[in-house]
Amino acid sequence: MNAIVGMTAIATAHIDDRKQVENCLRKITLSSKHLLGLINDVLDMSKMEANKLELSSAKFNFHKVIDDSLKLVDIQLRAKQHRLQIEIDKDIPEIFIGDDFRLSQVIVNLLSNAIKFTENRGKLGLRVFVRESVNNIYTLQFEVSDTGIGIRPEQAAKLFRMFEQADSSTSRNFGGTGLGLALSKRIVEIMGGE
Repeated sequence: MNAIVGMTAIATAHIDDRKQVENCLRKITLSSKHLLGLINDVLDMSKMEANKLELSSAKFNFHKVIDDSLKLVDIQLRAKQHRLQIEIDKDIPEIFIGDDFRLSQVIVNLLSNAIKFTENRGKLGLRVFVRESVNNIYTLQFEVSDTGIGIRPEQAAKLFRMFEQADSSTSRNFGGTGLGLALSKRIVEIMGGE
């Protein structure tokens, strides 16, 4: 919010300097999107804490969910010049019944973290495969890999708790609130996964 207010004041003070105003507007747009994401995460966590988060149950195309999720992180990928290798198991059905929005939310959270914590020109991977299939009920395993800063085993458990990050310098160096992975974990659990 401070960035939005500050950039608005700077743009107003330099209204005749088109380049300065455009630069401020870009920063306002980025900050607004970040703030909106944070607000949505906090609202989702509040719903979960009150056991009010409900999943939708509708037919969706699995490959479209993957494609749409990749489109949402494409700007981040290109900005950091990362290469993303995607491997989708050919045995995964095309149509599922479930909550495609929440599934995409988890995929985007995982990929965004991988992008954020990987130096420019890094390598990332998304691998999805069938872990189990019983009576047309599929358990899929999603794996996101990166060439980023890494996670020590003692830090891993903290990452899935609200407002926690690997260590205190993480937020300062990379940004973030410590909500994305906690939220993703809860969504996956509500979906019956782990």
